[in-house]
Amino acid sequence: MSISCTPGQLLRIYRDMSGLTQLGLASASFCSVMMIRKIENDLRRPSYNLAHRLAVALKVPPEERDTFVRMMRGLPELPHLTSSGTSPEQVTVEVTPTN
Repeated sequence: MSISCTPGQLLRIYRDMSGLTQLGLASASFCSVMMIRKIENDLRRPSYNLAHRLAVALKVPPEERDTFVRMMRGLPELPHLTSSGTSPEQVTVEVTPTN
């Protein structure tokens, strides 16, 4: 499935797919619920370290973590991402649900 979303929307999608609440994700990634809310509402971007902790908490596969971290930091310039015709705040990603 191909979707266009902001980094905050991407975090929400991953969080929903993992079945975590904002509180659960905050606890698992050692940050505040308020920070998760701000990131999901695109009011803040996570630091590199927090983005990596989010990836681990969301069980993003190790081979996809660098891409996840870059997208969360708003750095969409990777070969499998499409940025043409989108604003700098949006990226197109392939999302594969994990169970």
